[in-house]
Amino acid sequence: MKVISYSKAFWYLLEDKDGLYININSGRGAVGYSIEFQMNPEECEQYLAQGDVYVNKFAMHVNNKQKPFLERKPSSDVSNVIHNSIMKWNDENKI
Repeated sequence: MKVISYSKAFWYLLEDKDGLYININSGRGAVGYSIEFQMNPEECEQYLAQGDVYVNKFAMHVNNKQKPFLERKPSSDVSNVIHNSIMKWNDENKI
């Protein structure tokens, strides 16, 4: 899995053989957390058509309507791969 795009302090878009995953920095009140899940085919098509403009809009939508997206949380194994991929990318790119 590798990071293919990001918006500083907001979201990371990752890709692997199974498709696209998004990790969104979210926070309600004093608590910050990430919402991450695999993007469905329609979301992937929108990204391919609109690029990062779509991801920005989509990430804002996810933050506003969190519940259905929280239910799409990946397994802990996939979540660990996402986290490690982001940490590696941040280290390589001095983020």
